[in-house]
Amino acid sequence: MTLPKVTRDVSQKSYLGASAIFASLGLTSGGWGPVLPWLADKHSLEIGTVGITLFVLNAGALSGILLTQYLVKHKTILWFIRIGIITFAFGFTGIVLGPQFSYVLIAAFFAGFGFGVLDVGLIQAITRSDNRSSVKINFANAVFGIGAILGPLLVAVLTAQYLPGIMISTVIIAALALLLLSGLNWKIEVHSKQEQVVRDKPMLTIFVIGIAFYVGLEVSAGSWLPTLMQERTGSLETGAITGALFYLMFTIGRIVATPLSHKLSAETLLLGSVSLAFPVVLIAIFFDEISPFAIAAMGLLIGPVFAAASDWIAVRTPGDPLATTLLMLAAMSGALVLPPAAGFILQSQGASVLPIILAPILLVSLACFSYMIRHWRKVM
Repeated sequence: MTLPKVTRDVSQKSYLGASAIFASLGLTSGGWGPVLPWLADKHSLEIGTVGITLFVLNAGALSGILLTQYLVKHKTILWFIRIGIITFAFGFTGIVLGPQFSYVLIAAFFAGFGFGVLDVGLIQAITRSDNRSSVKINFANAVFGIGAILGPLLVAVLTAQYLPGIMISTVIIAALALLLLSGLNWKIEVHSKQEQVVRDKPMLTIFVIGIAFYVGLEVSAGSWLPTLMQERTGSLETGAITGALFYLMFTIGRIVATPLSHKLSAETLLLGSVSLAFPVVLIAIFFDEISPFAIAAMGLLIGPVFAAASDWIAVRTPGDPLATTLLMLAAMSGALVLPPAAGFILQSQGASVLPIILAPILLVSLACFSYMIRHWRKVM
């Protein structure tokens, strides 16, 4: 007796709910720009010390991703999203309401854990569903970027005293989006070892390094650009506006990539984005007076990278969700190490060195993507 084939589709209703959660994830990510100096003021800490929060957050995210990979064959997408929402909401509420910095760090781990589970679960669903499309992948990433704009923009408009309310409202919206996700009650398809495409481990390693440095670049720029502007102007709200500008440009890049994905291959978008970003970073280094705006312009060019990478690796590793998990592990590893390290450098050298920090990070990512795309075997 032949069992009926399980349909692994993402319905329009579920896609709407997933997009709302992506927007919430984006808002909390973009919000870190003003949150870091806000935490420093609240707890009377140096900015480098507060940067440890990013390390703990991404350590939690790595844990969430590893749990997702371990249970991917046994639990449904909806199960992962429910667990992710609970820990995400608990964690971000604790970050903004914690009375002591030690409580903030504990909450950051839970927030990161939920973020990791949600991010990898939703990306697995969108990139490996039966009705996947490059347009949907790019649009979901664009929605994340829209949320990332709103985070610092709301802080700038409402002022920093409303920052806790902004974050708590965001996690409530993410929780309400669960009501739309009944269509995701299915498991990721995992092929048997005999059916799987043989993994090209050296190329996967280069891919992981490239993604890690790319995400490290994105998070470092988005998290510390407001600090650079605050150092120059003395205003947290002005810094938040600059952070919103970065994510606005970043999101425009993702939105533009959505129609371009019809005409350009994923590798063209991927390599073209990081290649064009490098001259802009050099402008930020050599023209200090416009460096914040050059970094924001860099956001426009790197916007398409993550969606293109998600699409590219999914096509080359059919039936192997580990590859998408590696994408997320690489992303969180880059966010785990590079932004906190950048924070300590900024603390000792001043925020004006931010472009000098970003340049080598981008260069490593560019080298990895260039080599990987040139040498990875073609999928027939």
